[in-house]
Amino acid sequence: MPRECKIHPESFCYVCGDLTLKATLKPFSPLLKTAYQFYFDCQVGDQDKDWSPKLCCTTCYSTLTKWLKVTRKSMHFALPMVWREPRCHLTDCHFCMSSTVGFSSKSKHTIQYPHIPSAARPVPHNESLPIPVAPKTYTLQSEADLEDFEPQPGPSTSTDDDEEYPADLVHRQPHLVTQPELNELVWDLELPESKSQLLGSRLQQRNLLEKGVKISSYRTRESTLKLRFSEDEGLVF
Repeated sequence: MPRECKIHPESFCYVCGDLTLKATLKPFSPLLKTAYQFYFDCQVGDQDKDWSPKLCCTTCYSTLTKWLKVTRKSMHFALPMVWREPRCHLTDCHFCMSSTVGFSSKSKHTIQYPHIPSAARPVPHNESLPIPVAPKTYTLQSEADLEDFEPQPGPSTSTDDDEEYPADLVHRQPHLVTQPELNELVWDLELPESKSQLLGSRLQQRNLLEKGVKISSYRTRESTLKLRFSEDEGLVF
């Protein structure tokens, strides 16, 4: 990625990935970072990378912070935008491939965003990814945890050729995880039910699961295992 992107990363929301007007972007405050961590069960990351957005749109900011204060029910999605370093401006760059021609505040909802490895789109809530419950008590992350960021230059319209990659790398097919492999990975990592479902959803989102692999089975794993054991006066056998 030797040249700059058509649209600067700071024009996009880190949480939802949408292109956002500069006036409506907000930095990650301690309250927002805390809400993000509790809602999505992960921390804000890659804030030191030039390819990652570092701001949040007002919609995500308001919804997350109000959810933490129990004045808003939920976000529209269970898993946020997941950012990776882009490999090619033409085929793997959220900031170059987003169709923003004729963009305005009124037509913002019509923008088409790509589905690519370096920018995994948010995943809606479903039976496997229910709406989380806001904690009754919490401690805000300190200001020292916030990443400093400097104003960045505007969008670039450079037309330099993209970096070329070896043909075997471009056409290499990823390994699809089978059901036994996924079960073994969950067992080796000693993941609880929620983490097991999250792992399965992430792999499914990136089309890395073999056809037919089920992730909903982890919801009943504990009850199934209990049937294999008995308890008598505090002893489990």
